[in-house]
Amino acid sequence: MSGERSREDRNFDDLVQHFESKVYGGRKGAIRLAVLRRDLERLLDARPPSAAPLRVLDIGGGLGQLACWLAGRGHRVTYNDLSDSMLLRAREHARNAGLEDRITWHGGPYQSLVQGLVETAGEPFDLVLCHALLEWLAEPEALFPVLNRLVAPGGHLSLCFYNPAGKTMRNLVAGNFLALQRQARADDGSLTPNSAMTLDLVQAHLASAGFGVEARSGLRVFNDYVFERRGGNADDNAVIEMELLHSDREPFWRIGRYLHLLARAEAAGAAR
Repeated sequence: MSGERSREDRNFDDLVQHFESKVYGGRKGAIRLAVLRRDLERLLDARPPSAAPLRVLDIGGGLGQLACWLAGRGHRVTYNDLSDSMLLRAREHARNAGLEDRITWHGGPYQSLVQGLVETAGEPFDLVLCHALLEWLAEPEALFPVLNRLVAPGGHLSLCFYNPAGKTMRNLVAGNFLALQRQARADDGSLTPNSAMTLDLVQAHLASAGFGVEARSGLRVFNDYVFERRGGNADDNAVIEMELLHSDREPFWRIGRYLHLLARAEAAGAAR
């Protein structure tokens, strides 16, 4: 895989503070973390109490919240991000939590991970997190064969990605029909991707790469469609509770602004 491709992938060096305040500084970020942690807790709680700690890789780990959370639970976590600024901020957060030395830190494009981590260590990972990365890649379809090599047979992939159906739904609810007709593009400073894969296409790529989807959830299945806060919607805790309640229910999960898929890697040799 060429260095040219990795340079085209979106690097958030210039938007770390914006990312920190807009994504995790308010209700949207709280919902995101609540749903992801709930889904991952279900996976972790299903393991035998005597099971060994998982080898975890967090690709595009951002500010490191989930890397710290998993390291705090005793798992062997490797953090990766293309952005040097994001990596420094994540290490700062881990240091403040007393977890910096319990996480292995890796900077660079995801394309370097197979050679840099798996081939060096001689074994893939039990759990790979890949959250809000797919929609920012120059060639998103190229990610799936790499994930196939990063996740151990029988291991799990936690894939969270932007849902284009959610963007359409928000514009419909807001009456922004002209925006839909002209397919308006976000500006360079926006955290709204200009293009993203549909759920069906993502699932097709996962199947081709040897993954079977075991669970699905939506992140922000109603929060972004409410334009007037009243009643229970004025209470952040009540909103998070309702988001959790509906996030994995039909048909609500399908209109989440982001979708979360937990997928299991097939047995060795299935697609490797």
